[in-house]
Amino acid sequence: MDCLLGRDPSEVGYHTWDIIENRLSLDRVCAAMCGVPEAEGAEGLPIEAFLMKIDLANRERVAKAIHDSLLYGNFYQEEYPVEYEPGLFRLVRVGGRLIYDRDGVPLRGIGWMVDVSPEKILGEGVTRQ
Repeated sequence: MDCLLGRDPSEVGYHTWDIIENRLSLDRVCAAMCGVPEAEGAEGLPIEAFLMKIDLANRERVAKAIHDSLLYGNFYQEEYPVEYEPGLFRLVRVGGRLIYDRDGVPLRGIGWMVDVSPEKILGEGVTRQ
């Protein structure tokens, strides 16, 4: 088990964000959670394209949290639905932080993502078959 939320390491996805080039790179686990082809995730996509995967009701809140992290350097942790297939969503928890240069300019974001849909379903009293 991984120390991150007590999960098996195969269930934890990782991502990096080259802020200067605006490329969000996803490992295969993150890419699968978000319905992004693995090669496209590895190559990286603009943060705006990733934000479009977040359901509309949460998109502005998440964009603000990312913006605040850029401005204030705070740790980022959010939970929101992402569309992995047209009309199908899964709930993910995402966390990370930014790396800054010596002048305080954000250069790169690093973070993790886990699918928390099963926990939410079980927490609402629905059992898995």
